Amino acid sequence: MKLVHEVRRLHLRTPFATENGVVTSFEQIFVRLRWKGLVGIGAAVLSEQYGMALGVADALCKCSDLLDETNDPAEIGTILSSLVAVASSHPSAVAAIDMALHDLVGKATGKPVRSLLGLDQQSLVPTAICLGHMPLGDLLHAAARLSDWPILKLKMIRDSDPGVVGRVREIYPGRIWVDGNSAWTFDQAFEVGLELQRHGVDLLEQPIPPGDGSALRELRGCLGVKLVADEDCVQIEDIHRLKGCVDAVNIKLFRCGGIHAARKMIQMARAHGLEVMLGCKTESVVGITAAGQLAGLADYIDLDGHLDIMDDPFLGMTVNSGTIRLPAKNGLGLSVKGAQPVC
Repeated sequence: MKLVHEVRRLHLRTPFATENGVVTSFEQIFVRLRWKGLVGIGAAVLSEQYGMALGVADALCKCSDLLDETNDPAEIGTILSSLVAVASSHPSAVAAIDMALHDLVGKATGKPVRSLLGLDQQSLVPTAICLGHMPLGDLLHAAARLSDWPILKLKMIRDSDPGVVGRVREIYPGRIWVDGNSAWTFDQAFEVGLELQRHGVDLLEQPIPPGDGSALRELRGCLGVKLVADEDCVQIEDIHRLKGCVDAVNIKLFRCGGIHAARKMIQMARAHGLEVMLGCKTESVVGITAAGQLAGLADYIDLDGHLDIMDDPFLGMTVNSGTIRLPAKNGLGLSVKGAQPVC
């Protein structure tokens, strides 16, 4: 088994602004895992927000040193445990290899990954589409243009006027979610939450900075909007402390270490009475397609981070007005643009 990786810079058609800054382009690390004539594909997200930017490539090199011809990709759990031992601070690197391992096993057995996971018969709820922070006129124009999408997710920043949600509600008939990206104090979050209630917003995601479960619990008790933990939910250990503090947790592959770890987090969330959102960063369709394999286990899906990329080298999961369509091919089902599926 041989692992190689390359760094690529990808570009967006339009800038995407959140509380964490404005993204116009970003770097992504793609991995290829070769085994017995097959190639498994994965991708590592580089995120300064979570300390997962510098060092990810080095972590992949360390992981590569542990992989050889004696490895069997079917032993995913065992392989990942050894990788976590040398790359525990870079779960994004582990997630990339996890994706590639699942891709390999699917190709070796002639099955899509979701079939390997026993999820091929599960129905999929629609995905939201996110709108970053932008001037009101641009926001209303975008909301009107997306009126056929069933769910609109609005990214808000510290100085956002929550009244814009009411303006969006006047022209947008579907469900609305709001993501605070940890922007507000408790008092600000409470005031925002009251405004969101007035306009029938379904979900309020991470309104305050992570690490204050008691504040989340108090907000949940006095607001009529469901609370979702995002930045507060990184690893499986976070699930325990979030019980009773929020209604749902947002699970992202790059933060937790991939499909294998994400499924364990979903099981733990269910055991603690929490609903589950599957989320993403602005990232290649590789990671989005990998997360999509678990979509049948989610109550809420936010897997749109690939839709505005101009130069993604891969094709995979598609989204049509919120409806997810996963590739029918074996493994993750990815194809190189302009070429045949990666086999």
